[in-house]
Amino acid sequence: TVNGLTSVAIDGSAITTLTGTISAVDTALDAGVAGTITGLGNEAVTLTDTSGVAVATLNTLDGLTTGKINAGTITTMSGALTALNTAYASNGITGLGNETLTVSDTGSVAASDLNTLDTNTTGTVTAANLSTITGMIAAANSAYGSAGLTLGADEAITTDDTTANAEDLNTLNNYTSGVVNADSITTLTGTIADINTAFAADVASSATISGLGD
Repeated sequence: TVNGLTSVAIDGSAITTLTGTISAVDTALDAGVAGTITGLGNEAVTLTDTSGVAVATLNTLDGLTTGKINAGTITTMSGALTALNTAYASNGITGLGNETLTVSDTGSVAASDLNTLDTNTTGTVTAANLSTITGMIAAANSAYGSAGLTLGADEAITTDDTTANAEDLNTLNNYTSGVVNADSITTLTGTIADINTAFAADVASSATISGLGD
C-alpha cells in the first residue's frame, strides 16, 4: 500500500520477514524486482493462505526470495503434477505435507510421478481427468491401489516393462476401462490361466489390452 503512495523507491533492506497471502507477498517482491522497493529478495515469508491455492503461484514466490517460505496454513492446492511435486521438493518451502490436492493435468503423466505426489502429502490427491498413464506396471498398480489417490479409472495405459507378470498385467487392466498398451512387453510370465486371460483381453472385439501376440 505504501509503495502505491509514492514514486520514490522504498528501502526494504531492514525487512527480515514478510507475512501475508501469496498474492500480497508476490506483489511486494515483484516491486523489489522492479526497483520500486529496494533491498528485498532474501526475506523469510509466512503465508496466511488456507484453501484454493494455485501451486504455480507458490512456486513463483519461491523463486523471488532466498528465504524460507512457511506454507503451513495451506490446506488445499491445485495445479499440474510436475508443479505440485516441485513445491514439495523445494528446500525453500516449509510446512507442507498434509494438503488435499487436485491435479489439473488432462494429458499423459507418469505413474511414478503420481506415486511421488501421493507420498508427499497425507491428504488425498485427485487426478480424475488424465487421458494416459505411463510407466512400469508395478508403479501404475501402486497408483490405482493407493487409498490416497483418486483416479478416473478410464485412463489409457502405456507400459514400459519388457518382462511382465500376467497376473499384474490383468490387475492393471481391471483398474481402468481404458486400453492398456502392452507393446513394450517381450516376455510374459505367470500361470497359464493368467496368460490366457491377458491374451483374451487383447483379442477381444472390444480389446482392453493391446500389443500382445508378438
